[in-house]
Amino acid sequence: MPAEWRDVPTDPDARALGYETSQWERIPTTDDKQVIFLPSEDEDIEDDAFVVLDEVDLCDLVTRR
Repeated sequence: MPAEWRDVPTDPDARALGYETSQWERIPTTDDKQVIFLPSEDEDIEDDAFVVLDEVDLCDLVTRR
């Protein structure tokens, strides 16, 4: 088993892990301390998909590993 983990790429394709990618839009707020993201697909919005977080918790996952 440990040898198999060495062969796994450090940045695997998200689809190979079962994830689907989608575009999300940052929604402006009156409070600069919070950030809201909504999906661009209407069916995701109907499923109550959204993210609300504090600005200090937002980071770029490409540069922060």
